[in-house]
Amino acid sequence: ENKSKYIENSELFRQSMDAGILSPLEVLDKIIDSKKIIYDSFEEQLKNKAIKSDLHTSLGELTKKFITTNFDNLIEFNLNINDVITKDSNFNLSKIDSKESFVLKPHGDASQIDKCVIFSEQYKDLYSVEQFSTFQLKKIFSEYTVLFIGFSFSDPYVTELFNYISLLSEGYGPKHFLISNEDNNIENINIISIDDYKNIVPYINGLKPQ
Repeated sequence: ENKSKYIENSELFRQSMDAGILSPLEVLDKIIDSKKIIYDSFEEQLKNKAIKSDLHTSLGELTKKFITTNFDNLIEFNLNINDVITKDSNFNLSKIDSKESFVLKPHGDASQIDKCVIFSEQYKDLYSVEQFSTFQLKKIFSEYTVLFIGFSFSDPYVTELFNYISLLSEGYGPKHFLISNEDNNIENINIISIDDYKNIVPYINGLKPQ
C-alpha cells in the first residue's frame, strides 16, 4: 500500500469535522504540507461532475450569467456555456460587462486545481487584497440583483465583502435573494425560505417569464 497517498491522522481529522470541532477549512490548513495529495483528491472527486441537472437547466432559462464558488463544471456542462472566467485572467475578467453568458469562478476551476482557492491564506489573499476579480464581484453585486442558491454566508470573507458593499451603497444598492432553509442575517439579502430543497426546481420554474 502506497502510504504517500494518505495523510497522517486523516481519520482523526474526519472525526473532528463530523463532530463539528474543526471546519473543513481548518482541517485543510492543518494538512497544507500535503498539497499534492489534496490536489489529487480534489481532481478525483471533481472529474465525474459532468452530469445532467434539472436545476441548472431550469436556471438557464432565467439567465446565462452565473457566479459560483464551486470548482466543478456542472453549470457550463448543462447550459453549454463556453466562457469560464477565473481570478487568474484580468483580460477575461475585463470582458464580463460585454458578455451575454459566462460562468465566473472567483475561487478557481477544476481544470487548474493548483490555482484554486482552497486554504485560508488563499482566501485572505483573494478577499483582503484588492484584486480585479474581487473588484468585478463588488461591481456585479452593487449593480445587479443576484439570486443565491446553495450558498452559505457563514464564510466570513464573503460576508465581509457584502457588508462592505452595503456600507458604500448606504442601502441604495439592489436587493439580493437567498434560497435557504436556514436563517441568515446578511444586510441587503432577502431570505426565501424553503423547507425541502427538492422544491427548488418548481420554484425556479415559477420565476420564468410568462
